[in-house]
Amino acid sequence: MKKFDKEDIPVIRKKKDAIRMIEEFETFAKWDGEKHYFVFQKYGGTVTIMKHDDGTITYHRMTLELCDIKEIIIIDVYEYIWKNRKLINQALKEIKKGANCAAHTNAPNSPTFN
Repeated sequence: MKKFDKEDIPVIRKKKDAIRMIEEFETFAKWDGEKHYFVFQKYGGTVTIMKHDDGTITYHRMTLELCDIKEIIIIDVYEYIWKNRKLINQALKEIKKGANCAAHTNAPNSPTFN
């Protein structure tokens, strides 16, 4: 699968951009040997969105006060992306700049606290 050029990384401005993000997730997300993942900052910690080989999309939250025991399946993935677009866009812009935000360079589910 083609990797995104930095200029091609999606920014979510419309609901159709949320659809594109999920359809092309593997082209910009990191791979941990089992699944693709994308990390963004929220709740003073991180949220990791994961896409499994079977197409299942889950998330995991980790903060100083909260850590999900297991991955949570996202039922309406497009609505979840749309609802969190501001924070997701911040992380996507960091990738686009080539800076790779601190959270995105960590292993999945590893917290980064500022």
